[in-house]
Amino acid sequence: MRSWFNLLDLLVVCVSLLSIFSDSSTSDISVLKILRVLRVLRPLRAINRAKGLKHVVQCVFVAIGTIQNIILITMLLIFMFACIGVQLFKGRLYACSDISKTTEAECKGEYVEFEDNTFNKPVLRERSWQNNDFNYDTVHGAMLSLFVVATFEGWPSLLYK
Repeated sequence: MRSWFNLLDLLVVCVSLLSIFSDSSTSDISVLKILRVLRVLRPLRAINRAKGLKHVVQCVFVAIGTIQNIILITMLLIFMFACIGVQLFKGRLYACSDISKTTEAECKGEYVEFEDNTFNKPVLRERSWQNNDFNYDTVHGAMLSLFVVATFEGWPSLLYK
């Protein structure tokens, strides 16, 4: 019982035995249903038999400790800049669905939009004053916006706003 891999083996075997010996009348118990889900751990028993794979898993667990410190510092920096972003940009990323209107007072009524960039299919649309998906109105929204900018995924739309 000193090795974590042996405890994992014991857990997988006990869950398997419980699921085998439980009859269908007692299978309605929610605990057994949860334990049946744990049967997906069976392939992890192979880790105990392969020495190289065992060392890889141990290195991953050691690396998680150092990665946690980096994630904590990164989240603290993102939080700090999110607070600054809320102070500077709160409520400034709203825009009209009609791009020719720039203020909320002008964004009323209907406008004509052409589908497929041709003049053959005009569609009448209602103007609406809406916020951008990535905004700085709340700290959570600002942290998400900063994460998008930091990962370079979808940031050009936020840049143009």
